[in-house]
Amino acid sequence: MIRIYSIASAKGGVGKTTTAVNLGAALAANDNRVLLIDLDPERHLSNSLGVPAGAKHTIATLISAALNDMDVSELLPRCVLKTDILDYIPSSPALAGMATQLAIRQNSMQLTSDLEVQSEFVLKHIVDMFRAKYDYIIIDCGRSIDLLTINALVASDKVIIPVQAHYLPEEGLTSFLDTVQRIRAKLNPTLEVAGILLTMYQGATNLCRSVEQDIRERFGEEYRVFKQPISYSIKVAEAPAFKKSIFEHEPSNAAAQCYSSMAKELMENG
Repeated sequence: MIRIYSIASAKGGVGKTTTAVNLGAALAANDNRVLLIDLDPERHLSNSLGVPAGAKHTIATLISAALNDMDVSELLPRCVLKTDILDYIPSSPALAGMATQLAIRQNSMQLTSDLEVQSEFVLKHIVDMFRAKYDYIIIDCGRSIDLLTINALVASDKVIIPVQAHYLPEEGLTSFLDTVQRIRAKLNPTLEVAGILLTMYQGATNLCRSVEQDIRERFGEEYRVFKQPISYSIKVAEAPAFKKSIFEHEPSNAAAQCYSSMAKELMENG
């Protein structure tokens, strides 16, 4: 059964794209059919996979077509690119304007019932067309909780929330979890939190251990906190420059083992 995950947070720089690429690679290494979707106008995932900024067919192409009530299915094959192990849909700078167009559509829905797809459901309309083709779809979200991210959460079964293990993120994390619950209540009643993922973790430091303990104590009873934090490694930061996942760049690295552990946890428990 296909599983659709958004990787999202209310804060940038927490490892969303790194997690999307390397979790996708870890799942694909276990004989899963994986599709990554870059829903970030800043294109970090696309850059990591070597897609030039001028790519003609992107997720913006599909969203634009859906907003204009065009037949999206005809465009799907053009927008899906492939690596040796997984497929992906890149982003483009044009995606930055899509949140505005979605907001305009949202306002239009209040005035007329002629539009077939509500603004919060545009991405779901697209993603549902891929359900028969993949085992996992992973959506890499941007840093803002805008209509693009809301679309991702509406389209997803679950959300993974990366948290940098270098500071206490209680306020921002609580706020984002509240957003997830509001979307669950109003737009996607099946949305669940797949887990809180500690990233950039340095187990030898008191700060990282303190942050981990705090998150597990405050959130662990209600939400899963992934068993294995993602170890900090300069090799993880280097990998995108080589257009590779950590498994291709440095397979023996501790972070590769962490992402393998995370993938196994998801495959076993959802």
